[in-house]
Amino acid sequence: MSSVGRLLRSVSSSCRSRGYATLLVAEHDNKSLHKVSLHALAAASQLPGCTSIDFLVAGKGCGEVVKAGAAAKGVSKVLHLECDTMEHPVADTFAELLFSLQQSGKYKVIAGVSSSFLRETLPRLAVKLDVQPVTDVIAVGKEEGVFSRPMYAGNAIATVKSSDPIHILTFRPTAFEPAGEAASPAAVEIVPAGSFQGAGIQWVSNSEKSSDKPLLASANRIVAGGRALKSGENFDTVLGPLCDKLKAALGASRAAVDAGFVPNELQVG
Repeated sequence: MSSVGRLLRSVSSSCRSRGYATLLVAEHDNKSLHKVSLHALAAASQLPGCTSIDFLVAGKGCGEVVKAGAAAKGVSKVLHLECDTMEHPVADTFAELLFSLQQSGKYKVIAGVSSSFLRETLPRLAVKLDVQPVTDVIAVGKEEGVFSRPMYAGNAIATVKSSDPIHILTFRPTAFEPAGEAASPAAVEIVPAGSFQGAGIQWVSNSEKSSDKPLLASANRIVAGGRALKSGENFDTVLGPLCDKLKAALGASRAAVDAGFVPNELQVG
Protein backbone atom coordinates (compact mmCIF):
# COMPACT_ATOMS: atom_id res chain seq x y z
CA MET A 1 0.00 0.00 0.00
CA SER A 2 1.32 3.47 -0.86
CA SER A 3 2.06 6.04 1.81
CA VAL A 4 -0.84 8.16 0.49
CA GLY A 5 -3.23 5.21 0.82
CA ARG A 6 -2.09 4.53 4.38
CA LEU A 7 -2.57 8.22 5.23
CA LEU A 8 -6.12 8.28 3.82
CA ARG A 9 -7.05 5.12 5.69
CA SER A 10 -5.60 6.58 8.89
CA VAL A 11 -7.56 9.81 8.46
CA SER A 12 -10.77 7.88 7.71
CA SER A 13 -10.31 5.68 10.77
CA SER A 14 -9.62 8.73 12.92
CA CYS A 15 -12.83 10.40 11.72
CA ARG A 16 -14.89 7.32 12.50
CA SER A 17 -13.47 6.96 16.00
CA ARG A 18 -13.94 10.63 16.83
CA GLY A 19 -17.67 10.22 17.33
CA TYR A 20 -20.45 12.60 16.44
CA ALA A 21 -23.45 14.44 17.88
CA THR A 22 -27.12 13.69 17.22
CA LEU A 23 -29.98 16.18 17.30
CA LEU A 24 -33.25 14.57 18.44
CA VAL A 25 -36.55 16.42 18.03
CA ALA A 26 -38.96 16.19 20.98
CA GLU A 27 -42.64 15.46 20.40
CA HIS A 28 -44.85 17.43 22.79
CA ASP A 29 -47.96 19.59 23.12
CA ASN A 30 -46.23 22.45 25.01
CA LYS A 31 -47.54 20.96 28.26
CA SER A 32 -46.04 17.49 28.45
CA LEU A 33 -43.47 15.36 26.67
CA HIS A 34 -45.01 12.60 24.58
CA LYS A 35 -43.80 9.14 25.57
CA VAL A 36 -42.90 8.35 21.97
CA SER A 37 -39.93 10.72 22.31
CA LEU A 38 -38.45 8.43 24.97
CA HIS A 39 -38.68 5.53 22.53
CA ALA A 40 -36.89 7.61 19.90
CA LEU A 41 -34.25 8.57 22.47
CA ALA A 42 -33.56 4.90 23.20
CA ALA A 43 -33.21 4.28 19.46
CA ALA A 44 -30.82 7.21 19.01
CA SER A 45 -28.71 5.90 21.91
CA GLN A 46 -28.02 2.78 19.83
CA LEU A 47 -26.43 4.68 16.96
CA PRO A 48 -22.82 3.45 16.59
CA GLY A 49 -20.32 6.27 16.99
CA CYS A 50 -22.81 8.68 18.55
CA THR A 51 -21.21 10.32 21.58
CA SER A 52 -23.86 12.90 22.48
CA ILE A 53 -27.58 13.49 21.97
CA ASP A 54 -28.98 17.02 22.05
CA PHE A 55 -32.72 17.06 22.72
CA LEU A 56 -34.58 19.88 20.95
CA VAL A 57 -37.65 21.30 22.66
CA ALA A 58 -39.16 24.10 20.58
CA GLY A 59 -42.46 25.65 21.54
CA LYS A 60 -44.07 28.19 23.85
CA GLY A 61 -44.60 27.76 27.56
CA CYS A 62 -43.00 24.31 27.44
CA GLY A 63 -40.98 24.42 30.66
CA GLU A 64 -42.39 21.09 31.88
CA VAL A 65 -41.36 19.46 28.60
CA VAL A 66 -37.82 20.73 29.09
CA LYS A 67 -37.70 19.27 32.61
CA ALA A 68 -38.92 15.90 31.38
CA GLY A 69 -36.38 15.86 28.55
CA ALA A 70 -33.51 16.79 30.85
CA ALA A 71 -34.46 13.93 33.18
CA ALA A 72 -34.37 11.29 30.44
CA LYS A 73 -31.45 8.88 30.27
CA GLY A 74 -29.22 9.44 27.27
CA VAL A 75 -29.79 13.18 26.83
CA SER A 76 -26.53 15.15 26.82
CA LYS A 77 -28.23 18.54 26.87
CA VAL A 78 -31.61 20.05 26.11
CA LEU A 79 -31.86 22.79 23.49
CA HIS A 80 -34.76 25.02 24.53
CA LEU A 81 -36.32 27.45 22.05
CA GLU A 82 -39.28 29.58 23.12
CA CYS A 83 -41.10 31.77 20.60
CA ASP A 84 -44.59 32.43 19.23
CA THR A 85 -43.73 30.83 15.89
CA MET A 86 -42.99 27.49 17.53
CA GLU A 87 -46.17 27.32 19.61
CA HIS A 88 -47.84 25.74 16.59
CA PRO A 89 -44.92 24.96 14.25
CA VAL A 90 -45.39 24.23 10.56
CA ALA A 91 -43.14 22.06 8.43
CA ASP A 92 -41.34 24.70 6.37
CA THR A 93 -40.33 26.98 9.25
CA PHE A 94 -39.36 24.04 11.46
CA ALA A 95 -37.17 22.67 8.66
CA GLU A 96 -35.43 26.07 8.57
CA LEU A 97 -34.83 25.84 12.31
CA LEU A 98 -33.33 22.37 12.02
CA PHE A 99 -31.16 23.46 9.12
CA SER A 100 -29.84 26.40 11.16
CA LEU A 101 -29.06 24.15 14.13
CA GLN A 102 -27.31 21.61 11.92
CA GLN A 103 -25.11 24.31 10.40
CA SER A 104 -24.12 25.65 13.80
CA GLY A 105 -23.91 22.35 15.70
CA LYS A 106 -22.50 20.19 12.86
CA TYR A 107 -24.84 17.34 13.73
CA LYS A 108 -24.26 14.16 11.80
CA VAL A 109 -27.69 12.73 12.65
CA ILE A 110 -31.01 14.57 12.95
CA ALA A 111 -33.80 12.30 14.08
CA GLY A 112 -37.24 12.05 15.59
CA VAL A 113 -40.37 9.96 15.82
CA SER A 114 -42.25 8.76 12.74
CA SER A 115 -45.01 11.29 13.39
CA SER A 116 -47.13 13.08 10.82
CA PHE A 117 -45.35 16.37 11.59
CA LEU A 118 -41.81 15.04 11.15
CA ARG A 119 -42.79 13.00 8.11
CA GLU A 120 -43.63 16.35 6.55
CA THR A 121 -40.70 18.30 8.02
CA LEU A 122 -37.64 16.09 7.69
CA PRO A 123 -37.88 15.51 3.91
CA ARG A 124 -37.76 19.31 3.51
CA LEU A 125 -34.64 19.38 5.66
CA ALA A 126 -33.13 16.52 3.63
CA VAL A 127 -33.58 18.55 0.45
CA LYS A 128 -31.74 21.48 1.99
CA LEU A 129 -28.88 19.19 3.03
CA ASP A 130 -28.93 17.21 -0.23
CA VAL A 131 -29.25 13.85 1.52
CA GLN A 132 -31.72 10.95 1.47
CA PRO A 133 -33.84 10.46 4.64
CA VAL A 134 -34.33 7.00 6.11
CA THR A 135 -37.82 6.66 7.54
CA ASP A 136 -39.61 4.26 9.88
CA VAL A 137 -36.41 2.77 11.28
CA ILE A 138 -37.19 -0.30 13.41
CA ALA A 139 -33.61 -1.43 14.13
CA VAL A 140 -30.16 0.17 14.19
CA GLY A 141 -27.26 -1.82 12.77
CA LYS A 142 -23.89 -2.26 14.43
CA GLU A 143 -22.22 -0.59 11.45
CA GLU A 144 -22.60 3.15 11.04
CA GLY A 145 -25.31 4.09 8.57
CA VAL A 146 -27.05 0.69 8.58
CA PHE A 147 -30.75 0.54 9.47
CA SER A 148 -33.72 -1.78 9.13
CA ARG A 149 -37.08 -0.49 7.96
CA PRO A 150 -40.36 -2.07 6.81
CA MET A 151 -41.43 -2.09 3.17
CA TYR A 152 -44.57 -3.10 1.26
CA ALA A 153 -46.91 -2.32 4.18
CA GLY A 154 -44.70 -4.31 6.55
CA ASN A 155 -44.61 -7.46 4.44
CA ALA A 156 -40.83 -7.15 4.03
CA ILE A 157 -38.03 -5.75 6.16
CA ALA A 158 -35.22 -4.01 4.28
CA THR A 159 -31.72 -3.48 5.60
CA VAL A 160 -30.37 -0.26 4.11
CA LYS A 161 -27.03 1.49 4.32
CA SER A 162 -26.72 5.24 3.92
CA SER A 163 -23.43 6.71 2.75
CA ASP A 164 -24.64 10.30 3.16
CA PRO A 165 -22.49 12.53 5.39
CA ILE A 166 -25.60 13.50 7.38
CA HIS A 167 -28.35 11.04 8.35
CA ILE A 168 -31.98 12.17 8.57
CA LEU A 169 -33.95 9.51 10.44
CA THR A 170 -37.40 8.78 11.80
CA PHE A 171 -37.83 5.96 14.31
CA ARG A 172 -40.91 3.81 14.69
CA PRO A 173 -41.45 4.12 18.46
CA THR A 174 -43.10 0.74 19.00
CA ALA A 175 -39.89 -0.98 17.84
CA PHE A 176 -37.85 0.37 20.77
CA GLU A 177 -38.24 0.32 24.53
CA PRO A 178 -38.49 3.80 26.13
CA ALA A 179 -35.45 5.42 27.69
CA GLY A 180 -35.35 5.42 31.46
CA GLU A 181 -34.65 8.19 33.93
CA ALA A 182 -31.17 9.69 34.22
CA ALA A 183 -29.25 9.75 37.48
CA SER A 184 -29.00 13.53 37.21
CA PRO A 185 -30.71 16.02 34.87
CA ALA A 186 -28.94 17.17 31.73
CA ALA A 187 -27.94 20.77 31.15
CA VAL A 188 -30.36 23.12 29.39
CA GLU A 189 -29.15 25.51 26.71
CA ILE A 190 -31.33 28.37 25.53
CA VAL A 191 -31.56 28.71 21.76
CA PRO A 192 -32.10 32.33 20.64
CA ALA A 193 -35.35 32.89 18.79
CA GLY A 194 -34.60 33.74 15.18
CA SER A 195 -36.55 34.60 12.07
CA PHE A 196 -37.09 31.46 10.01
CA GLN A 197 -38.22 32.01 6.46
CA GLY A 198 -40.94 29.65 5.30
CA ALA A 199 -42.97 29.12 2.16
CA GLY A 200 -45.90 31.13 3.46
CA ILE A 201 -47.59 28.28 5.37
CA GLN A 202 -49.39 29.46 8.49
CA TRP A 203 -51.08 27.56 11.30
CA VAL A 204 -54.82 28.26 11.47
CA SER A 205 -56.29 25.64 13.77
CA ASN A 206 -56.07 21.99 14.78
CA SER A 207 -58.85 19.76 13.45
CA GLU A 208 -57.66 16.66 15.29
CA LYS A 209 -60.49 14.76 16.94
CA SER A 210 -60.06 14.69 20.70
CA SER A 211 -59.96 11.27 22.31
CA ASP A 212 -59.21 9.77 25.69
CA LYS A 213 -57.86 6.60 24.06
CA PRO A 214 -54.10 5.85 24.12
CA LEU A 215 -51.94 7.34 21.38
CA LEU A 216 -51.59 4.95 18.46
CA ALA A 217 -47.81 5.41 18.20
CA SER A 218 -47.14 4.38 21.80
CA ALA A 219 -50.08 2.12 22.70
CA ASN A 220 -49.48 -1.33 24.13
CA ARG A 221 -52.67 -2.61 22.47
CA ILE A 222 -54.26 -1.66 19.16
CA VAL A 223 -57.70 -2.58 17.86
CA ALA A 224 -57.75 -2.09 14.08
CA GLY A 225 -60.50 -2.33 11.50
CA GLY A 226 -60.67 -2.47 7.73
CA ARG A 227 -62.88 -1.75 4.77
CA ALA A 228 -65.44 -4.35 5.93
CA LEU A 229 -66.69 -1.88 8.55
CA LYS A 230 -68.02 0.20 5.62
CA SER A 231 -68.14 3.57 7.42
CA GLY A 232 -66.43 5.78 9.95
CA GLU A 233 -69.48 5.57 12.21
CA ASN A 234 -69.00 1.81 12.48
CA PHE A 235 -65.43 2.33 13.63
CA ASP A 236 -66.82 4.31 16.57
CA THR A 237 -69.81 2.10 17.37
CA VAL A 238 -68.23 -1.32 16.76
CA LEU A 239 -64.56 -0.85 17.67
CA GLY A 240 -64.85 2.08 20.06
CA PRO A 241 -66.35 0.12 22.99
CA LEU A 242 -63.80 -2.67 22.51
CA CYS A 243 -60.97 -0.14 22.63
CA ASP A 244 -62.40 1.23 25.88
CA LYS A 245 -62.62 -2.24 27.42
CA LEU A 246 -59.06 -3.18 26.43
CA LYS A 247 -57.64 0.33 26.98
CA ALA A 248 -56.37 0.09 23.42
CA ALA A 249 -55.71 2.57 20.63
CA LEU A 250 -57.87 2.62 17.53
CA GLY A 251 -56.21 1.77 14.21
CA ALA A 252 -57.26 1.17 10.62
CA SER A 253 -56.04 -0.53 7.48
CA ARG A 254 -54.78 1.45 4.52
CA ALA A 255 -57.90 0.47 2.57
CA ALA A 256 -60.13 1.99 5.25
CA VAL A 257 -58.07 5.18 5.27
CA ASP A 258 -58.10 5.42 1.47
CA ALA A 259 -61.87 4.96 1.53
CA GLY A 260 -62.17 7.99 3.81
CA PHE A 261 -63.64 6.13 6.77
CA VAL A 262 -61.02 7.42 9.22
CA PRO A 263 -58.17 9.97 9.12
CA ASN A 264 -54.70 9.08 7.88
CA GLU A 265 -53.10 9.15 11.34
CA LEU A 266 -55.00 5.97 12.27
CA GLN A 267 -53.35 3.86 9.55
CA VAL A 268 -51.39 0.90 10.87
CA GLY A 269 -50.82 -1.14 7.72
